[in-house]
Formats: sequence, structure tokens, C-alpha cells
Amino acid sequence: MGSDIVSCINMPDRNRFTPLHYVCKFDASEELIQHMLKAEHINLVQEQWEGKRPIQIAIENDSINAFSVLSKVLTEEPDREGLSWVERAIVSSAWKILYYMVW
Repeated sequence: MGSDIVSCINMPDRNRFTPLHYVCKFDASEELIQHMLKAEHINLVQEQWEGKRPIQIAIENDSINAFSVLSKVLTEEPDREGLSWVERAIVSSAWKILYYMVW
């Protein structure tokens, strides 16, 4: 990976969103997310201004591509509100993600 990508992979914007937060919000392709995860120092649990991690952003936006990739590399931990991934998906009406988790 080019050094320019690696140097900004964890750089937040004014809302403390990193590039990974954005690909989770807008459900980028699995290939793009997997490519980003190859960056040596990518922070998978960096919180944005509301204290949400990229996987939480993926769940809240029902971003199935992002969730399917990140859920394979992360260990589930409750969010700041104490909700599991399933509970967050239910609260967020993330039906595609709930279906993915069940099947």
C-alpha cells in the first residue's frame, strides 16, 4: 500500500470520522473494505464524536458489506450504551444485518 494511504487511514475529520467510518456509513464494497484492512496500522475501534466505532456505524446504517467484513475480524464488545451487535441492529431496524446474523 502506498505511504500516502497509510498515513491518512486513521486521520479523522472534524466529526472524528475516519475513512473507515465513511465506508461503513455508505456501505462500500467488501473489496474496498478488505483493501483498507490491509493497512498496517488501521484502527478498527476508533470512535467518532458520538463515541461510535466503525462497526456501530455499519449496523446503524444497515451496511451489510461493511458489517460482513468487520464482524469477521472483530471480537464483539458492547457499545457505550451496553448494547450487543444484535441489540444495536434491532434498535436501528437494520434488517439486512439481522438477517445476515441469523442465517
